[in-house]
Amino acid sequence: QINQWKNLSHAMARFPKYFDDADIATIQSGESSGNVESILSMLWAEYNYLMVLKNKFIGALTYPAILMTVSLGAIIALFVFVLPAIFDIATQLDSSKIPRLTLKLKAFSDFLIAHGMWLLWLIWFGLFALFVFASTQSGQKILYSTLYNLPIVGKMVQSYYLVRFARYSKILLGSGMNYRDVFKMLSNVISIPIFTPLFEKIITWLERGQSIYDSIQYETMLIPSTVSALIKVGEKTASLDATFDTIISIYSEELDSYINNLSKMIEPIMLVIVGSVIVLIALWVFWVIMSIMDSVGI
Repeated sequence: QINQWKNLSHAMARFPKYFDDADIATIQSGESSGNVESILSMLWAEYNYLMVLKNKFIGALTYPAILMTVSLGAIIALFVFVLPAIFDIATQLDSSKIPRLTLKLKAFSDFLIAHGMWLLWLIWFGLFALFVFASTQSGQKILYSTLYNLPIVGKMVQSYYLVRFARYSKILLGSGMNYRDVFKMLSNVISIPIFTPLFEKIITWLERGQSIYDSIQYETMLIPSTVSALIKVGEKTASLDATFDTIISIYSEELDSYINNLSKMIEPIMLVIVGSVIVLIALWVFWVIMSIMDSVGI
């Protein structure tokens, strides 16, 4: 395409599998302003940053995920392979000597053995249905609204999208776009339902001659007051590029801190929960064994 004297953005548009509309439009704007090289450099830095962030997040969750999987597998194996043999001996005793909790454990064990496969299929179907619902617009709105309201995860999600918002705003402004076109493009880059009304509001207010700050000052769930104040200063001093650099610096550090602390917070919580379950099961099983020993006179 380029050898046929086509623009880079035109050539990239022929391959939608590899290049999305936001990147193509950004490069097209850079071609118009004559700074394609700097735009490509900024896009490379953005995708590199996202890859590093993704690897950090995966690394933070790897150990907790392994711990949860192994613990869940151990508990299921205990109910399916170990406890049934003990319960078979316990049923030979007087049922009045067996605690109700132990009888409930036996019932749960019998249920897993009899309906384990159906339960796995039901869980798989439920997860698939949840995934399908989460891919719809209403599902994504509920999902992200829930994430934003969670105590710790909400701050991490907010920081992530603030960093993306600031980084892409800087790239798009650097490509020569005006404010209105920048926020039209941001609605494609950050394409989650809870941000769409915000970008539409900003575009509408800009068309009326209002400032960006006027349209975002009360949207504190998505844009904190500190960020709004920085943008206000950036608009008044015509230095939004520097403002977005400041926002990126502040919230990148916060995001790194949240990700680094995520696994540290999850691990002890999971250990306490899993350990408590295993200890309770062990105590109930030990009580059954003691009852069996008492009944045979040991």
